[in-house]
Amino acid sequence: MSKNKKNKDGSVTLNCSNCSAPLVELWQRDPNVKKETTITAACAHCGDKSFKEVVLGSFYSGSTEFSDIDSMDIKDDRQSPSGISIQEILIKTTKAKEYE
Repeated sequence: MSKNKKNKDGSVTLNCSNCSAPLVELWQRDPNVKKETTITAACAHCGDKSFKEVVLGSFYSGSTEFSDIDSMDIKDDRQSPSGISIQEILIKTTKAKEYE
Protein backbone atom coordinates (compact mmCIF):
# COMPACT_ATOMS: atom_id res chain seq x y z
CA MET A 1 0.00 0.00 0.00
CA SER A 2 1.37 3.41 -0.94
CA LYS A 3 0.27 6.99 -0.47
CA ASN A 4 -0.19 9.58 -3.19
CA LYS A 5 3.15 10.33 -4.84
CA LYS A 6 4.65 13.83 -5.02
CA ASN A 7 6.57 14.10 -8.29
CA LYS A 8 9.70 16.15 -9.08
CA ASP A 9 7.74 18.37 -11.49
CA GLY A 10 5.38 19.46 -8.68
CA SER A 11 2.51 17.22 -9.73
CA VAL A 12 0.86 14.61 -7.51
CA THR A 13 -0.09 11.09 -8.62
CA LEU A 14 -3.19 9.65 -6.97
CA ASN A 15 -2.54 5.93 -6.38
CA CYS A 16 -5.10 3.29 -5.46
CA SER A 17 -5.04 2.60 -1.72
CA ASN A 18 -5.47 -1.13 -2.40
CA CYS A 19 -3.54 -2.15 -5.55
CA SER A 20 -1.29 0.97 -5.81
CA ALA A 21 -2.19 1.57 -9.48
CA PRO A 22 -1.42 5.14 -10.58
CA LEU A 23 -4.85 6.61 -11.33
CA VAL A 24 -4.69 10.38 -11.89
CA GLU A 25 -2.08 13.14 -12.17
CA LEU A 26 -2.84 16.52 -10.54
CA TRP A 27 -1.08 19.86 -11.10
CA GLN A 28 -1.78 22.99 -9.09
CA ARG A 29 -2.62 25.76 -11.54
CA ASP A 30 -3.28 28.92 -9.55
CA PRO A 31 -2.77 28.84 -5.76
CA ASN A 32 -4.34 32.32 -5.43
CA VAL A 33 -7.83 31.12 -6.38
CA LYS A 34 -9.94 30.90 -3.23
CA LYS A 35 -10.75 27.20 -3.55
CA GLU A 36 -10.04 24.07 -1.54
CA THR A 37 -10.73 20.79 -3.33
CA THR A 38 -10.55 17.31 -1.82
CA ILE A 39 -10.00 14.80 -4.62
CA THR A 40 -10.35 11.01 -4.62
CA ALA A 41 -10.05 8.71 -7.64
CA ALA A 42 -12.04 5.50 -8.15
CA CYS A 43 -9.84 2.60 -9.28
CA ALA A 44 -10.89 0.77 -12.45
CA HIS A 45 -8.25 -1.90 -11.76
CA CYS A 46 -9.54 -3.32 -8.45
CA GLY A 47 -12.69 -1.32 -7.59
CA ASP A 48 -11.19 0.49 -4.57
CA LYS A 49 -10.17 4.17 -4.52
CA SER A 50 -7.18 6.43 -3.98
CA PHE A 51 -6.09 8.24 -0.90
CA LYS A 52 -7.60 11.73 -0.60
CA GLU A 53 -5.59 14.71 -1.84
CA VAL A 54 -6.39 18.32 -0.93
CA VAL A 55 -5.53 20.95 -3.54
CA LEU A 56 -5.55 24.64 -2.68
CA GLY A 57 -6.37 26.90 -5.63
CA SER A 58 -7.29 25.72 -9.10
CA PHE A 59 -5.80 22.59 -10.68
CA TYR A 60 -5.39 20.50 -13.82
CA SER A 61 -5.94 16.75 -13.89
CA GLY A 62 -4.70 14.16 -16.34
CA SER A 63 -4.53 10.47 -17.11
CA THR A 64 -1.63 8.15 -16.28
CA GLU A 65 0.03 5.40 -18.28
CA PHE A 66 -2.33 2.86 -16.67
CA SER A 67 -5.57 4.82 -16.15
CA ASP A 68 -7.71 7.25 -18.12
CA ILE A 69 -10.19 9.73 -16.65
CA ASP A 70 -13.79 8.72 -17.36
CA SER A 71 -15.65 11.43 -15.42
CA MET A 72 -15.44 13.84 -12.52
CA ASP A 73 -18.34 13.89 -10.05
CA ILE A 74 -18.71 16.83 -7.67
CA LYS A 75 -19.84 15.37 -4.35
CA ASP A 76 -19.85 18.64 -2.40
CA ASP A 77 -19.65 22.29 -3.48
CA ARG A 78 -20.19 24.99 -0.91
CA GLN A 79 -18.94 28.36 0.23
CA SER A 80 -17.18 28.69 3.61
CA PRO A 81 -18.03 31.67 5.87
CA SER A 82 -14.65 33.18 4.89
CA GLY A 83 -15.59 33.08 1.17
CA ILE A 84 -13.49 30.08 0.14
CA SER A 85 -15.13 27.62 -2.26
CA ILE A 86 -14.90 24.10 -0.81
CA GLN A 87 -15.36 21.12 -3.12
CA GLU A 88 -15.16 17.35 -2.91
CA ILE A 89 -14.59 15.54 -6.22
CA LEU A 90 -14.57 11.86 -7.16
CA ILE A 91 -12.68 11.13 -10.37
CA LYS A 92 -13.82 7.90 -12.05
CA THR A 93 -11.16 6.09 -14.09
CA THR A 94 -11.00 3.42 -16.77
CA LYS A 95 -8.12 1.03 -17.50
CA ALA A 96 -5.69 2.28 -20.14
CA LYS A 97 -3.40 -0.71 -19.65
CA GLU A 98 -3.09 -3.55 -17.11
CA TYR A 99 -1.28 -2.65 -13.90
CA GLU A 100 0.67 -5.37 -12.14
